[in-house]
Amino acid sequence: YYVRAEYAEGESANSDTACGTPAAFIAEPVTNLMATPLDEEVALSWTVPSTSDYVEFTSFEGSDGGFTGSGGFERGIPTVGPSSAGSGDECWGTNLNANYDNSMYATITSPAYDLTGLTNPMMQINHWYNIELNWDGGNVKISNDNGSTWTILTPTVAYPVAAVSAANVGIPGEPAYSGTNTSNFWHTVQFDLSSYDTSTVIFRFDFGTDPSVPYEGWYIDDFALFEYSGGRENDGDLTHYNVYLDGVLFEDSVAVTGYLVTGLTNTTSYIFSVSAGYYPSYESDTVSVSATPTWLYGDIVGTVTDPNGTLLDSAVVYSGDVVDTTGTDGQYALMNLEPGSNLITVERNGFETYEEFVTVVAQEDAGTANFELIPKIDAPGELIATPGDETVHLIWNKPGTSLAGDLTGVWTLFFDWSCTGAPGTVEVEFMENGEFYAYGLLQGYWVGEEETVDLAESFGCEAVNFEYNAYFNFLTTPTIYYMFVDDDEFNGVITSGYGAHDGDNWGQRVDGGQARMPMGNRAVADEMLTTKMRDVIFSDRMLDDATMKAQLAEQINLSKSDLYNNLANVRSLSRTSSDSLIGYNVYQVLDSGDTLVATTNSADDTTASIAVPANYVEYCYNVRARWDTDDYGVLESYPTDVACAVPYRAGDTNFDDVVDISDLLAVINFILEIDLPTENEYRNADVNSDGEVNIADVVMIVDLILGRSSSRTMASADATVLADLLSADQQLLISLDYDGLTRGIQFELDADAALEFGTPLLAINDAGTMVASHRAEDGTVSVVVVNTTGGTVERSENILVRLPYTFNGDRNDKATVVLDNVKAAGMAGESLPVTIGEKRIDISVIPSVFALHQNYPNPFNPVTEIQFDVPVASAVTLTIYNIMGQEITTLTSGALEAGFHSVRWDGTNGLGEQVSTGVYFYRLNSPAFTSTKKMIMVK
Repeated sequence: YYVRAEYAEGESANSDTACGTPAAFIAEPVTNLMATPLDEEVALSWTVPSTSDYVEFTSFEGSDGGFTGSGGFERGIPTVGPSSAGSGDECWGTNLNANYDNSMYATITSPAYDLTGLTNPMMQINHWYNIELNWDGGNVKISNDNGSTWTILTPTVAYPVAAVSAANVGIPGEPAYSGTNTSNFWHTVQFDLSSYDTSTVIFRFDFGTDPSVPYEGWYIDDFALFEYSGGRENDGDLTHYNVYLDGVLFEDSVAVTGYLVTGLTNTTSYIFSVSAGYYPSYESDTVSVSATPTWLYGDIVGTVTDPNGTLLDSAVVYSGDVVDTTGTDGQYALMNLEPGSNLITVERNGFETYEEFVTVVAQEDAGTANFELIPKIDAPGELIATPGDETVHLIWNKPGTSLAGDLTGVWTLFFDWSCTGAPGTVEVEFMENGEFYAYGLLQGYWVGEEETVDLAESFGCEAVNFEYNAYFNFLTTPTIYYMFVDDDEFNGVITSGYGAHDGDNWGQRVDGGQARMPMGNRAVADEMLTTKMRDVIFSDRMLDDATMKAQLAEQINLSKSDLYNNLANVRSLSRTSSDSLIGYNVYQVLDSGDTLVATTNSADDTTASIAVPANYVEYCYNVRARWDTDDYGVLESYPTDVACAVPYRAGDTNFDDVVDISDLLAVINFILEIDLPTENEYRNADVNSDGEVNIADVVMIVDLILGRSSSRTMASADATVLADLLSADQQLLISLDYDGLTRGIQFELDADAALEFGTPLLAINDAGTMVASHRAEDGTVSVVVVNTTGGTVERSENILVRLPYTFNGDRNDKATVVLDNVKAAGMAGESLPVTIGEKRIDISVIPSVFALHQNYPNPFNPVTEIQFDVPVASAVTLTIYNIMGQEITTLTSGALEAGFHSVRWDGTNGLGEQVSTGVYFYRLNSPAFTSTKKMIMVK
């Protein structure tokens, strides 16, 4: 064809020629059809026709695809939430194994993608989410400046929430995926990128939460980039989609790229087909996929009875958020539970709360779990297990003797939500029966209990591990106040019931006062109760669970009196006074079940010693009280917490169940600090269990090796060992002044590093006595002396040990040695009291040879000094002579210790008369040495 334009003056020339060949319209089919099997349902999702093959695609199998997660997002195999990836095994999730965290800000950032040259580029993800509606959420952002700025991307089907709460710490006030996507199935969403078709872009997936109520989270898989042609322009527009089930039309007016097929039969395989419809009446070929729906959840049913087998009504049975109450037939049903191990709790007025983990199987038939409740009877208190030699010793508290806090009375309560330091205050009365009142109304219950609670960080409050001995909770909220009560004061922490530290509390007991309102003033009480319930329902701090808020709000429709009566119909926390405690049953806790191993028949007999077949194996136990009740005969209470112990043999440091010489040497090495014991080695070495490894334990190990009893005659407690540090002939001497007998001794010498020590020697040689020593890097010398035959360590004139030494110093150097940490053991291994007398010795350098030195000054007037060296203790004489050989005076005569000596001569004779100017001689004389030198005196 060509075209000419007409004018008044005539026609134009021909245009260029354009040719075309008519062809029938081809209705293009849908692309990327996927099916996700559900419980009696299958979720279908697809992409629009004319979508090209993916330009980029990653399913995150074995690789993060260049994506990086932070703040909690992690890639792997999910075990909660969807419990499987969108495709394959792996995906990204806010927490693959648990609910997401409170106050969380997590991101996934993509690598950079160049969209230049792409026609109508689109981005697509396959995702699953279950997020606290309006409070928490996630959205997608894009950056075309390498992450400097980010813009929220709006999906082709808008975010379900236009703006999440300002309390969201990650994306406050932003649009987001929030709430629960329909039937919790994986589905695809698309984002139009046409305005970025000349850019290099980065995508970021942002997820944020408020300080409470975590859900399962946001899971992302199958990231894709593709081109979208927009359909044909000349022949027909895309108007809808048709869904076929096993070849039969199932739905013919689907307007979006997904459909949930319902009413299916589990375990039956179906073929699902989808075609695209075009104006006016064109239909594409179908694209098909097969899927088999299956059970995603399981049910548990059963009955609740008392010990007589009587069916109990009004028993509340719950697991997580799934709750049922038994009727007169005692039956309950918990539906649509997650497969796996589920904790089921059963509560009823007047009976102990019972908890049990029940395995739930995703199948058509419900599983069965029947529960028997026992009346309220007290359990024993804290159980402690102490290991012995092939024995475990158990001790527990009698029921009712717990050191739990007592809140009974009226208190001024301070409560500080978010740890602001600006608390509120209210007067509260705690009753003996476990009720507590505030604002004149019954508010809930309190319990005395010793335990610890771990609370996570929350907005304004740090994570805390808190020991408490009392707590209280409310009738209408999950909030719990934990406190530690100390006489008339308490302090504690607050949680809104979801495991976070949401505030602090403290209180003081009030003398007198009444927080209850007289029951006669019912009208006022009704109005106050309704008002307070509204306050609770609409207070996000006190109760963040939207479902519970709605349920409580619905209760407001009750008449005020009915509402008051319902809440005031509280359970009694007391036990029948005529029930009697008759004894205890001790059970060993095994994987196969608890086994009865001991029984006591007295309420006051709260100990048991259990013989076990082998040491170094962990044994665990619990104890249950036996009560003789009026209505049910003899019943067992619930068990104590499990207590475990690993029996061991004292003295067996190498854990071979034998005490021998290797153990003795190991313990001596521990004392000498040659080796450092592990915790278990230390425990085994501490034979007398006094918390210290010392010579007393060494003596007891010797007796264990010899097969002797350590119950021989004990030393008098009044007798004291007097220890002294002495020195003679370049030896340090350890002296013990003690009238009794000793089996062993240990001591330390704190010495200068310039002192060198030889091997410690016994004063009396005894082949049955061992001496071991070690010098540490700091110079400290540790010595252990023990008789290994069962006898005493012998002394010579109270000297036990001689320790030779050498001082490598200069003439004027001195070194100090201090005796310290002396411990002595008697004949039975008992520790003897020790007193240190002389504990410090100052040591000088000892000359190696005799020497007589020149006097100084020389010549002199009127005094000079003469120095001489004596290497060993000797009889020494130092005499002055005149030039005629006549003796003038003797300066020294007698026995001298080894060392450097000096004397002064003042120029007088033996009569004290001044001698004249002249030459004089001085002579040093000893059995092993003689030397003479000359000196001059001038006036």
